[in-house]
Amino acid sequence: MEADSDDEIYSRDSQQSSDAEAGDPSPYSEEEYGLDETLQPFGNATPSILPPSRKSFVDDCKTYDIVPLVAAIHACHIHSLDATKNMRWVFTGGEDGFIRKYDFFSSMCGKTLLTQNQKHTQVESVQKAGVILSYWENEEIPITPPAAVKPEKPDGAAEEDATQNVEEPPLPDLKMSPVYSIAVQSEAVWLLSGLESGAINLFTVRHEEGRCHHVMRKHKSPVSVLKITSDETNFVSGSWDKTILHWDLNTGQVVREYSGHSSQISSISFRPITQSSSSSQTSIQSSPTSLETVFEESDNTIINSRDILLTTSIDGNCFVWDKS
Repeated sequence: MEADSDDEIYSRDSQQSSDAEAGDPSPYSEEEYGLDETLQPFGNATPSILPPSRKSFVDDCKTYDIVPLVAAIHACHIHSLDATKNMRWVFTGGEDGFIRKYDFFSSMCGKTLLTQNQKHTQVESVQKAGVILSYWENEEIPITPPAAVKPEKPDGAAEEDATQNVEEPPLPDLKMSPVYSIAVQSEAVWLLSGLESGAINLFTVRHEEGRCHHVMRKHKSPVSVLKITSDETNFVSGSWDKTILHWDLNTGQVVREYSGHSSQISSISFRPITQSSSSSQTSIQSSPTSLETVFEESDNTIINSRDILLTTSIDGNCFVWDKS
């Protein structure tokens, strides 16, 4: 048997080294799912990662497999989660009282990986870590007491010196509240969060992120559910106090109250209906004849009714309400 030449040995060792570095191809690779696609920027715009277009084989698939790819690790219990309409940003609320904002596309298409210790508690397909953009506190804003009215001075009393220093009362310490519920506007212009006291904070997200502009108070217990109407001018809230309130966002006041549940409100959902986009004028089919009408593959899009909603409570009751 002839001995291998030095060139053959070097070539074989180089090939083995390259195979070892490459490793076994993962069954959940980015190329297979099309997660490595990016959109080229226009002009001076910064590049952004957008969801890939639908693959050609999607229409022919008979079954689908849901595979987790990303884990957003929290150090506390998560009570609520919501996302923008296009899934650009995902918001979470937890027991620690913080609202976190995640970049969904950067998490799915990025290269941020979990640490080795974090991977131990996940399935094999979960390799990436959620990309967090920002976070802020969900604080209990105290009710501002009315300004004290100075008593009128009797006639002939000496006027006090206008330059006299008056000590202002110290500002109260703000208390962090667990985020029991979250509802975000479709384009993340503003966000609602439920507090332990029963109040509801209105935050801005796009501008002055995390600033509370208004507090709506009516519930007596933690707000467990928040749902924004399709026109985004109203919202519905449910609480541990067994009440459901319909709010007007233009005034910040309750316009209607739904009572009848005997336990904590667990979920609220508006009735889905179809809206035809092919006609010249927007037409709404308020009474679909079958489920096929709602979920058929056509130019119709599913929107939510503003009048009919379903509410559930933890005791197993489901109520359908028609506010029209």
